[in-house]
Amino acid sequence: MAIFSNVKFFSIFNNLKIRLTLLYVFFFGITLIPFSVFIYKQIIEIQNQELNNELYNYIVEIDNNIDIDQDGDVDFRPVLQNVENKIFPFLLGKTKIAIINIEGKVFALAPNTKLKDLLGLKREHLRPVLKKEFITKSFEINGHKFRAGIYLMPTVFTKQPFFLEVIVPLTVLETIENQFIKTFYLTIVTILLLSTIVGYFFARSALQPMNDITNETRGIKAHDLKKRIMLPKYKDEIWRLASTINELLDRLEKTFIGQEQFIQNASHQLKTPLAIMQGELELFGRRKQSADELDRFLASLKEEIKNLTDLNNNLLILARVDSGQGSLDFQKVNIDDVVLTQVARLSKLAFEKEVILNVDMNSFYEMEEPLAVEGDIDLLNILFFNLIENAIKYTNNGSTVTIKGTLESGRIVFTVMDEGPGINSDELELIFERFYRGTTSQKGHGLGLAICQKIASIHQADLSVTNRSDGKSGAIFKIIL
Repeated sequence: MAIFSNVKFFSIFNNLKIRLTLLYVFFFGITLIPFSVFIYKQIIEIQNQELNNELYNYIVEIDNNIDIDQDGDVDFRPVLQNVENKIFPFLLGKTKIAIINIEGKVFALAPNTKLKDLLGLKREHLRPVLKKEFITKSFEINGHKFRAGIYLMPTVFTKQPFFLEVIVPLTVLETIENQFIKTFYLTIVTILLLSTIVGYFFARSALQPMNDITNETRGIKAHDLKKRIMLPKYKDEIWRLASTINELLDRLEKTFIGQEQFIQNASHQLKTPLAIMQGELELFGRRKQSADELDRFLASLKEEIKNLTDLNNNLLILARVDSGQGSLDFQKVNIDDVVLTQVARLSKLAFEKEVILNVDMNSFYEMEEPLAVEGDIDLLNILFFNLIENAIKYTNNGSTVTIKGTLESGRIVFTVMDEGPGINSDELELIFERFYRGTTSQKGHGLGLAICQKIASIHQADLSVTNRSDGKSGAIFKIIL
């Protein structure tokens, strides 16, 4: 039960308003308390100074009323009679008075004074008294505070100096000090309580926009990502938070829309080969097939399985590049070796279409060191494979595909140029979208160029396409690393 109570108590510190309030009160308190102590000490110092001044006046009054005859007899009665109606910040009725010679021996005592009540003239007091004529010392007797004033009396009947010691109780000063302490304690506690209330109010007011943002954000569901957080009036930290959340919602909305479109397009692409395979299997099962029909059936089935395999591979590549650089293996890659490797892989396809692959990377060979870039070698292989394969597929039989590599302003530039029909001008901006196939009759899923664009983006490269401008038909794909 006690453990549960402690956990419940400490859970209040999970509240940001509470933490901000306590932080405000803490810094306010460590400022207020030293300031209060300073004020208290200043007040007490002033009180002590005033008390010393009054004590001096009192001693001078006593000295003026002490009657010492030629025989050295001292009469204190006039003293008590002349000062009893005066007002001082100490109790006159408990005043102790003594006259002390330079040897520290008591010369005379007032009627209500005993030797044990005196501070006495000590050796360390002698020089300051002779020099300043008046000193004060505080001391305690049985837990009660007293203050002694020692005064050098004017020499009248003898050259030997005499000292007047007057001891007064500090009851009034103690009462004032205690009252000040209680007042300061009460004031500090009250101010801290008020500052806690005020601090909590301001913390709650300051954090209210964040609560509104939290509530608005909770109200946004996956099926309604068009909603946005209302921006505050002033462009402060809250405004930046709301703006950042809105930017995040923009990206999430685009991602969800792209995901939905991707799923729809992928489902559509999968539906076609599956439907073909299902139809042919149903037809195959209705009657006995000849050997030629069986061969055609198996060839068609094999082609659709290949389409499904290619589509699956492309979807896996897209999933990998969509997951970000955390799943990639970046290292130094000789980019010219990558291009030549993909040219060698596609030479069979080019031979079947009687397409000549013209590779020009002479400017690279003039360099003393290999041409290396930071990248994922698997993805770079896919990038150049797709670009070159796409050029071979869409170029005319018996024509040429040119792969050229150059250096421009310290950047590596590759172009893949074909002699095909080119790309319609209204399709140039759409050619890199997923599942977009354009108006061509070539088979495919519309994922190859989308994958290329994504790989280029991950490698901070620029991939673009234009139609040839040398009077010949065909397209030019250009990638700048």
